[in-house]
Order: sequence, then C-alpha cells, then structure tokens
Amino acid sequence: MSIPVAYTRNMLRQYKNQMVSSRTLAYRQHALRAARGEEPQISPEAKRQMLVQRVAREVFTNLLAIGSENPVVLEAREALNREFGTELEFCYLPGELEMVIYRKTPSGGTERLSPNEQTEAASRAWKIILKIVDEHCF
Repeated sequence: MSIPVAYTRNMLRQYKNQMVSSRTLAYRQHALRAARGEEPQISPEAKRQMLVQRVAREVFTNLLAIGSENPVVLEAREALNREFGTELEFCYLPGELEMVIYRKTPSGGTERLSPNEQTEAASRAWKIILKIVDEHCF
C-alpha cells in the first residue's frame, strides 16, 4: 500500500502551519510577560557564559571529532595530548550516539580507551575547550 504524494504534502503543510502558529503564540506570550515586567533580567555576564557554553558545545560535539584545523580545536588537542601523554583521536562510529576516543599506540596503531578513561578524557576535553573559548574568543 502506498500513500499518495498529495497526502504527504498536505500533512507537511499542516505541520508547518502548526509550527508557525506555536512560534507566534510563544513570541506573543514572551512579549506580554516582558511588558508586564515578569521576565527575569539576564545579566550580561550570564549571557556571555551562555554563549561561551554554546560555542564550546559546538566545538566539542562537532569540530573535535572531524579533525578541524580550528585554532581552538588545535589548542585543545595539544593540551589533551600533553595531559594524557599520547595522541588522542575523537570520532563517532556508525550506529553509536556517543563519541569514541582512541589513543595512538607506540607501534603506530590505535586502541580504544576504556569506559572510565573515555569519561575522564571527555570530561577533561570539555573543561579545556570551555576554558579556551572563554579566554580567547569572548
């Protein structure tokens, strides 16, 4: 059994209209709360920290795994390699949602870090990237 193309188009059109309506409603509610003074005021420092975390998350989840030549990524890789005493490789394997971390062996191959080591390396990488972004970019 196949679904006619017109049904699919109609369903997607209705979904788009619902999304536009919900965004409009959310914007209007936000504007009303702000006009009444109910919206909490966010300090410039809090806004800056939110932006730093957003940029760091992008670097951590995407740029670190693809081997980017971004200066922040290069600096973070160097710091991690110094800290762990070997070169680390970050990647996403097909079918896995979590980032996988490998270390280079003296023989030239790679071996996957243990779960505890991966947790430690990912945590340390996040802290390093957050610090670099905070210091250099903003």
